[in-house]
Amino acid sequence: MTAKTYILPVRQPTRMARWGRRLAGLALMLILVSAVAHRYQFLATPDLLRVLAVDVVLAVLALVLAGVAFARFWNDGDPVGRDILVAVLLALIALSPAIYAVTLAAMRPMLNDIATDTADPPQLRLAAQNRTPDMNPVVPISAANAALQAQAYPSILGRRYALEFDQARSAVNEAIKSAGWTAQPAYDTGAGEVTIEATARTPLWGFPYDVAVRITDEGGTVFIDMRSASRYGRHDLGDNAARIISFYQLLDEKARERL
Repeated sequence: MTAKTYILPVRQPTRMARWGRRLAGLALMLILVSAVAHRYQFLATPDLLRVLAVDVVLAVLALVLAGVAFARFWNDGDPVGRDILVAVLLALIALSPAIYAVTLAAMRPMLNDIATDTADPPQLRLAAQNRTPDMNPVVPISAANAALQAQAYPSILGRRYALEFDQARSAVNEAIKSAGWTAQPAYDTGAGEVTIEATARTPLWGFPYDVAVRITDEGGTVFIDMRSASRYGRHDLGDNAARIISFYQLLDEKARERL
């Protein structure tokens, strides 16, 4: 009796595992290329956000495919283990920025405009003129947001320095330069008061923020207020508060050099 020969079809889980690996690799490549392109301003921020949304979809789909392949062949000898492992690792790396952002969003209040004086914040006059309709408008800080800021960031307050007005202005300009921001021409906002605006970008992704530093002459001392506002998004993930704190640290150093 002649034994029958059966030709087994290509197993679906094998294809799913390989497609999971490919999609995860594509997601990781996409996020790396888009990050570099946006950091060097070849890609606009709204376009980057769309790319990141696509990246999340690809990475999640890769995890789903890898998970299905793993579940179906837990006890099978099909050689898909390596593809599954690679798919999961690449997908998790590609998802890490989104996971990090979601974690920060859960820990910090939904704010995108932080000022040391929420009742009378430094003006963002140039930013208001230059922002496009797809950006956050420059508006007064609401009482509700001021209360959220006071609760979350009680140390975000203006500072007084024992400097002459010209010394303080020079120290602020040096601190802006040390922070790597792009300063705009200063403008007078009242008697003995000047505001300096600047554009700041996050170190890795290059997300743009508008900053205003207001210097008020008190005769022998100066009082310096700050404001940092996101151009995009309802949630700054705590970045504006961190920017103000780090800037005052730089300014403290510049002020000590003048004492």
